[in-house]
This record gives sequence, structure tokens and C-alpha cells, in this order.
Amino acid sequence: MTESPSGTPEAVAVDSSVKLPFFTKISYSCGAVSEVLLGNIIIALALQIYNVGLGVNIMLVSLAITIPRIWDAFSDPIVANFSDNYHSRYGRRKPFILSGIIFSGVFCVMMWWPPLGTSRTMMFVYFLVFSLLYFTAYTVFGIPYHALGAELTSDYKERVKLMTYKTAFMGAGGLLFLPWLYKLCLFFGKNAPEGINAEVIGVRTVAVLVSIIFISFAILPVLFCKERFAESNKEKIPIFTAMRYTVKNKYFLFVCLLTVSAVIGTYIVQPLGFYINLAFITDGDKNLTSTIMGWYSTTYSAVSLAAVPLIGMLASRWEKKIVLMLGLLLTMTGALLSWFVFNPKYPYLQVVHAAIAAPGMACLWQLTAVMIADVCDVDELETGLRREAMYTAMFGWFMKLAYSLTPTAAAFIVSWSAFNAEESIQLPQTILKLRLCFALIPVIFLIVAIYLTSRYSLSHKKMDEIQAQLIEARKNR
Repeated sequence: MTESPSGTPEAVAVDSSVKLPFFTKISYSCGAVSEVLLGNIIIALALQIYNVGLGVNIMLVSLAITIPRIWDAFSDPIVANFSDNYHSRYGRRKPFILSGIIFSGVFCVMMWWPPLGTSRTMMFVYFLVFSLLYFTAYTVFGIPYHALGAELTSDYKERVKLMTYKTAFMGAGGLLFLPWLYKLCLFFGKNAPEGINAEVIGVRTVAVLVSIIFISFAILPVLFCKERFAESNKEKIPIFTAMRYTVKNKYFLFVCLLTVSAVIGTYIVQPLGFYINLAFITDGDKNLTSTIMGWYSTTYSAVSLAAVPLIGMLASRWEKKIVLMLGLLLTMTGALLSWFVFNPKYPYLQVVHAAIAAPGMACLWQLTAVMIADVCDVDELETGLRREAMYTAMFGWFMKLAYSLTPTAAAFIVSWSAFNAEESIQLPQTILKLRLCFALIPVIFLIVAIYLTSRYSLSHKKMDEIQAQLIEARKNR
């Protein structure tokens, strides 16, 4: 018998090596299309709609993005603990996934429908309120969805395959839907009333379409994936006890810190690409900027998608951390090359930056998901509990911390550069500051991420040993 953190014996009698049917992998991975849309629509459109389109101060817009991420840091563990301890005929995860995605769709539509004719301060308040509601619903969907994936199989290679499928679907979702959102806003809003920017009206139609898409994809894992640990933890675990045991896991902390470093380095500069194109490449031409950014994002998503099978193959043959370190090094190289490929004479040359940077971030998301699943097995060996949702939530807590810092930092950089949204031509020093930050900030943080990755010690051999111990431990419970 193994004693749980709450002091009660626990038993989790499950097959330790589940081979997943192809249809299960596909069904689960469909939820990743929803995830990539949910997580990126605000990043893709917030500054374009609320700052450039409606004239809301960029610092206020970034605040409306940051505050919900801070709230997420507290709501994630609550949802996770509730899901880990929830018992119903439908399982621990599916009821949350279904309800969360429906409410996410409702709030997504409302978020992009601000009352026109009010003050910019009121528009900020409106955006903030519906961002909070939207991200709360996203948490209710996202935490149980990730937990479901972590517990579908405990076989090392099957986990790599599952996350390869999932990352491929994320890439496909990004490729098909995200790159052209701003362009679609301009298209659907081309008949906007005089005095109102086209994107402000067009985003309403785009939000409805995006919501229908991510709800449709998210329903599939609910319908066709079977939970392995639907009744695993018979005793409820106090939330602070669960959190304490989670953050004490050294392997988990390494995964969180390396991911936070990589995310901060790359996401701080992500919004700067829009402003660099607007100020440096197109001289304030929104339509041309939206087209360039569309092809940039399409290239990024296409290369990410193409890299997924190679990443999965290499991770099955080599150690995960070696593959991840190589990927992060590639992203760092892309950041340095941005100085040369963002060129007004050749506006589409910047897709080279996207093609080089994309595989590294695909490595990050694909392999850290496998690492978190490995950590859950280590935790079960130590505690006798299956706590995928709590690990997903605490990982999300670190990610939300990073996400909450990046929009504010990006807004600060734009303000520091003296970018003026009301002017089509920007000062030379404004462009220089934006370009230097875009090229150098990722390098600093990615060096830290590569070092932390080198210290991760859950190898393929060690995980095989842990699986063997888990099989014996479950027999004796």
C-alpha cells in the first residue's frame, strides 16, 4: 500500500502500458485545434482591434490581456483540484471540457463586440470584463483536456506519438485559421459605416466563425476518448496539499522554468512584428501589413506542422532533451537573422525568420507535454495518486505567469520606442528600437532555456525503470 499526501491509502489498478487506437489519437488531437484558437485569438487580434482600430491606449489593452492571465494563475489550480477529485458517470474530465468550450464560444463572441460610441476607457473596461470571463471558461476546458491527454497512456513511445498527433493538429489549426484573422476582419468589415475602421466591424463575424470552429473540434474528445482514471482518487485531496506536493517535484520545476524562459523570450517580441511591419516595411499600410503578416504566420504554421513528424521520430530515437535543445538553438538563430530578413525592399523575405524559428517552438510544445506526463508517473510512484490535472494546472500557472508578463513588456517596448498609432510614418529611432528588441530579447531568454533543458534528467531508460516499479506497486496495492 502507498500512502497519499492526505494520509490515506490509495489504489490505482490500471494497465501501465496502453496502446492507443488510431481513432483515439485523432479524436483527442482534434481538441488541440480548439486549444490553439482559444489561446491565440487574443494575441492575434487584441492590439489590431482595440489599439489600432479603436484607439484604446496600448498600455490599457495590454492590461486587459495581462489581468486575466494573472487570474488564471489562481483559477487553474482550483479547476484542476476539482477535476482530479470529481466523480460522475461521465468521468473526471469530460463534463468540464464540454461546459468550458461552450462558454468559451459565447464569451469569445461578446469579447469582440464592444459598444461603439462610448469612451475608450469604457471600451477597455468592456474588453477586460469579457477577457476575464473568456479565460475562465478557457481554463475550465483546457486544464481537464490536458489532464485527459496525460493519462490516456503511460507507454513512453505512445506518449510521444500522442503528443506528435496533438502538436500536428495544433499546427494544422494554426495554419488554417490563425494567419489570416486580421485580413478577414478587414474583409468582413469593408462596408463599415463611415468613421469606423473596417476591422472593428469585421471582427464580429470572425469571432462567430472562430467560436463555431473551436466548439466543433472540442466536442470530439468528449465523444470518443475514454478516461483511464475516471475513479482513481477515492479520497479528496486538499488543494493546498496537492499544490505543495506538485511544486516539490524537481523534474516538474525544470520543465516549468525552461518553458517559461522560452515563452517569455519569444512572446515578448511576437506583437512587435506587427508594429515593425506597419512602421518599417509598409509605411502604415494596414492592408499590406495584414497580407505580409498572413503569409508570415502561414509559413510559421506550415513549417511547425511539417516539423512535427521529424520531432516525434527524433524524440523516439534520441533523448527528448537533446531534441529540445537543438530546436531552441534553431529558434535563437532565427531571432538573430530577423535583423537581415525584415527588409522593406523585400517585404516577404521575413518568412525566412518564420521558417527557422517555427520548429524550435514546435519542439517546446510537443516535448514538454511528454515531459509533464512523465512527471505524473514519477508522482504516482511517490504518492500513489494520479494528479494529471493538478500538474497541468501548475504548469499552466507558470505559463500564465509568463503570458501575463509578455503583453505588458511588449506594450512597454512599443511605448518606449515612441510608436504613434495615429501616424503612418514613424521616427527612425522608433524603428531601430523595435528591431533591436525583436532580434536580441529572444536570444537572452533562449540561452537560459537551453541550459535548463540540459539539466533535465528523466531519460528514456529511467522512465522504463519507473514504469516497471509502477507495475509492481499497483499489484501490491
